[in-house]
Amino acid sequence: MAKRKTDEYIFADSYLGVHASRLIPRNDLLRIAGSRNLEGAAQILRDYDYEETKELTEGDVDGFLRREEEALKNSVLGIIPDPTELEFQFYPADFRNAAVIIKTEKMGKPLSEEALSNAGSIPASRILEDLRDKKYSDLPEELRSGAVKAEDTFAKGRDPQVIDLILDQALAKAMVRNAEESGEDFLIEVVRRRIDRINLGTFVRLRELGRDWTSLRDVFLEGGNISLELLVSVYGEPYARVGERMDSYGFSRAFLEGGKTLKETGSVAFLERLLDDAVMGYVKQVKYDSFGVNVIEGYLYAKQSELRNLRIALTGCQLGFAAEEMEERLRETYE
Repeated sequence: MAKRKTDEYIFADSYLGVHASRLIPRNDLLRIAGSRNLEGAAQILRDYDYEETKELTEGDVDGFLRREEEALKNSVLGIIPDPTELEFQFYPADFRNAAVIIKTEKMGKPLSEEALSNAGSIPASRILEDLRDKKYSDLPEELRSGAVKAEDTFAKGRDPQVIDLILDQALAKAMVRNAEESGEDFLIEVVRRRIDRINLGTFVRLRELGRDWTSLRDVFLEGGNISLELLVSVYGEPYARVGERMDSYGFSRAFLEGGKTLKETGSVAFLERLLDDAVMGYVKQVKYDSFGVNVIEGYLYAKQSELRNLRIALTGCQLGFAAEEMEERLRETYE
């Protein structure tokens, strides 16, 4: 059951609704990708909610996106009645920071400040201090248990990949818990579909690498709608058959159309895009709702997706990728 009444979000919904109207449409993302240089891309961005683009004139795409991600977090969490309801949207940055810190420490490498993100629910400096000083009790439950397990497991086999895997599993658990605590069915379902999307992407990559189903079992994330048993049962099936089994979960098109393209080209890029598009398609159902936390979640997910699209588009601009490749890679927008 929802914790707050819909009308408690009227101010936040109205404020963020203005910004939602200024999200970049797909056609302009393609224009950005096709710009002759980053300065040309920056000129297009200034027509939207990106008035400050100084990093792009210096060729620093990562710096530009880091600043925008942090600004988005601050603007959303600073205006909603209960910031904890949407904290799960910022957990990925927290857990990525922990993974980077642990891996650099265990591998004896220097840690660059640019490697950490301030777009999480916890300041990156605090995570760094707590992990270096082994003050695990100061960290949230899943981050604490994940970090301890990752360090212990790495010590046994010295495989840095286990650090990412263990923290990814802890992240999924934390996101599900936070969404369930909100009492909002829509938020819970968004998290479950995001976990499904990750598992399905892993399912495809492992198949294409020729790995057997036990590899999937080792990296599967709990908390989604699609069970490990279902994925194992279709592991050796053609993608068309997988698509039929995914219909009730909202991912049928990704396998029916993406699987066909993969067979023809050998590239998973289009299938991966369609997996993301399927989650966006679900999120967009709240686009025309008037008030409530779900409206804010819709905008937040859309804006974070826009920033991921901008990474693709700006990198494509920088490297001179062909328009056809950009069309294949850019994800669905909130239009």
